[in-house]
Amino acid sequence: MGSEAFFLSASADRFRNEPAVISRDCNLTFSELDLRVGRVAARLKEIGVQSGMHVALLTPNDWQSLVVMLSVLRSGAVACFLNVRNPAATIESQLRALNCEILACPSNARREKIAAFNLKNGETFPNHDSGVQLLETDDLVTCDNEPLTPGESVWDSNAPATIVFTSGSTHEPKAVVHSSANHIANATASNGLHALVPGDRWLLSLPIYHVGGLGILFRCLMAGATIVLPVPGESFACALEAHAITHASLVPTQLKRLLQEDKSSRKYDSLKCLLTGGGATPDVLIEHALDEGLPVYKTYGMTETSSQVTTVDPGVCHDKRFTSGRALPCSTIRIATDGELMIRGSSLCLGYFDGSGIHPVSDEQGWFASGDIGQLSADGYLSITGRKDSCFISGGENINPEEIEVALLALDQVSQAVAVPVDDKDFGQRPVAFVDSQHGDIDDAALRASLERTLPRFKIPVCFHPWPEKKNIGFKANREDFKRFAAELAGVVYHK
Repeated sequence: MGSEAFFLSASADRFRNEPAVISRDCNLTFSELDLRVGRVAARLKEIGVQSGMHVALLTPNDWQSLVVMLSVLRSGAVACFLNVRNPAATIESQLRALNCEILACPSNARREKIAAFNLKNGETFPNHDSGVQLLETDDLVTCDNEPLTPGESVWDSNAPATIVFTSGSTHEPKAVVHSSANHIANATASNGLHALVPGDRWLLSLPIYHVGGLGILFRCLMAGATIVLPVPGESFACALEAHAITHASLVPTQLKRLLQEDKSSRKYDSLKCLLTGGGATPDVLIEHALDEGLPVYKTYGMTETSSQVTTVDPGVCHDKRFTSGRALPCSTIRIATDGELMIRGSSLCLGYFDGSGIHPVSDEQGWFASGDIGQLSADGYLSITGRKDSCFISGGENINPEEIEVALLALDQVSQAVAVPVDDKDFGQRPVAFVDSQHGDIDDAALRASLERTLPRFKIPVCFHPWPEKKNIGFKANREDFKRFAAELAGVVYHK
């Protein structure tokens, strides 16, 4: 393993007194953040954390979690991010699958997720093969007052650094392994396209267990910009104005809600860049945002690619604003003969982890099959049309559910939508849709009439269901879950 200067320490040397983190209860400059991370890394070393060890993080978006996460990286261990929304059974299953030896989480109410294990700080899981030890993040960061030094660095930017689970929107979540070099390559390429400089502020509106949230951290830490943690419960619109945000990342639902906010008293003069991705974004939504003067840019990325693959560049002509942009310098893309998007480059992950080791995701030429269907213009602009594994046939006609979702999301009254197939004795399968309506009750006739303006009749859902309540939908809707919901409602057998 190589040894080199930890990337945060290198940034602290360059941006010493620039604000690195701003939150409700703690503000840190780059030098202060680096000092805290060094001390916690020393504490981790005393506890027994070693290079290559898998450390699970079940943490919210707070400054303590950022410090612990960076300390894990500095120690040479692998930060394994767990979704705080998952039930306890899933968390324990993933801990086993990842061979984690330590679980770090806060001592507050979020620990209820693992309360069933009856663990106290420093104890290990009973009947767990590897003996996972519980560490509380708020206890770890209190060591910043202790005279500890991190000692000799063993950090290697090319070694495994993070494990992030895919969203599992179309299949079982996969454990994706990245090196710090993967994250840094992606961040550097992004910062080169949409300039990020000291003094800029990026709102951390995406969870850090999602690759989009991780991407924000690396971009800011590499550029000397500030990570802003919103106040819990604060709306996206309020956070943009209250913290003079210059950059933000948001999913289409967040963009739609932002546009529906009362703008009479809102000012977003500080905004330089709004990246939108993580799902299909209707053209009408982009048009609306541009009309409102919002600097919105579509982007396309995946967990496997450390976040962005393509992004719309500043100054591009109007028509190109509705594409997903061109490939960042860290990535090369092409369209296979069957329409599938292929990707390779320096931000592509090291592979998938399955308990036995890391398995590459690419072929012998380095190409990764994304599973997404797309088109590439002569000048390199990408348009994604759907997922290869989500298409289905109804009465002999090919249906792409993403096309239905885009049409639904273009309607004012719809804030979220997912289209899935259900078995049908006459047509094989028919489309149904789950709709989160702004107006409460769903008006099937009105939705169907609106969709008839943009979709052929065989693509219009035969039934519109209300958005599932009290379901663990998560940050990104899991299509398999919705297929199961639809089968239950239709009284048919669910086929995965």
